[in-house]
Parts: sequence; structure tokens; C-alpha cells
Amino acid sequence: MLYRDPSLARVGLIDHRPPNDRLPAAIAAKVDEYEETRRRLADAEKTLRGFAGYYWTERSEAAAKEDARAAQEAARTGHGDLAATPHHDALVRERQQAQATVDALKPLVMAIGFEVLDLAAEANDGTPDAEAEAARKKLAKAADALQAALSEAIAAQAVADWIAQRAAYDRSIDRTVQLDLAAFPATHRYGLSASDRVTVTLPELIATLVSAADPARALAH
Repeated sequence: MLYRDPSLARVGLIDHRPPNDRLPAAIAAKVDEYEETRRRLADAEKTLRGFAGYYWTERSEAAAKEDARAAQEAARTGHGDLAATPHHDALVRERQQAQATVDALKPLVMAIGFEVLDLAAEANDGTPDAEAEAARKKLAKAADALQAALSEAIAAQAVADWIAQRAAYDRSIDRTVQLDLAAFPATHRYGLSASDRVTVTLPELIATLVSAADPARALAH
């Protein structure tokens, strides 16, 4: 077993994984098995809750009434076991079965999660990194094209502004822009308001967007 820490399978990796269509077929199939087993566990836990607290009291009382009717009929006819409690016994067996199912599925879910991680480790032959690197190179080319287009647009606008006598001629792409952080939904959790702004140059902004494709490297810086 390559991964021993249950938190890795439960939260860190398994539940924050890529979609199946981005995974190798063997891993995707194992993920499907993991999800199906989790669904079975959720159903079993729901069933088990039906034998707890008020639900158990209500169902056991109903079973006792059925057993009492059966005992009364046995006494009337003189046939049958007056002390038998088949309905209550069946209910107890159902509860035991529900508990046994939950007890069996919980470790199975974790075991299959470990199997997913093992398959991922075995698939770590450098291919995913190569594909990611190729995608980043494609993004870098697109960023270069965007920066070139910005430079051309800024130069054209600078000429128009000068001719219209709106501003001095300035075609520098290093001009700064202000970003209103409060306009981004994810920043609201930090209590940012309309007065929270950051000033960046256009190349800095483009570089920041490109770095989003490689969060690990961005955080390292």
C-alpha cells in the first residue's frame, strides 16, 4: 500500500480529483467503483438510521403488537408457540444486517480509495507532466499573442488620443491598470470593499493569468 494516511484518500486527493474524462481509463474505472461503493454506504447508513431512536421505538412497538396478535391466535387455536416473537426477531435481524453492511462498506470505501491512489502512483510515468507542459507552452504562445495585440491596440489608441489632443503620445504597454478586487466573487469572503484595489502593469497582469495554469509553481514564488 503506497498511501497509509486515510486523510489523503478521504479529502486531500480522492475527493478533489480531476474529472474522469481527464484520467487514464484504469483510474477512471476504479473511481467509478469508489463512487458506487460510497453510494452503497450512504444508502446503508440511511437504512441504519431507520433503526435508531424514535424510529426503532415505533417499529419495535409495531412488531410487538403483531407478535401479540399471533400469540393470541395461537392461544385461541391451541396451535403455535405462545412465546415466539417472530416479528420482533425479524426486526432485530434487519437492524443487525444494516449495521453489518455499514461496518463492511466503511473500510471497503477506504480500501478502494487507496487503490485509486496506487493506480495514480503507477501511472505517474511523466506523461501527465509532459501534457501539462505542452499545454503551458500553448498558453504562453497565446499570452505572447495577446501582449502583441495589446501593444498594437495601445499604439493605435495613443495616436488617436494625440491627434484628438486628449493626451500626450504614450504607446508603452507598461502602463498601469487598477483592478477592483471587490469585483471578484472569491474575494468577498475576505471582507474586501470597493476601495480595495491593486495597481499592476499589463504584462504583470498577463503573467499572473498565465501562472494560474501552474498553481504549484505560482505558490512557490
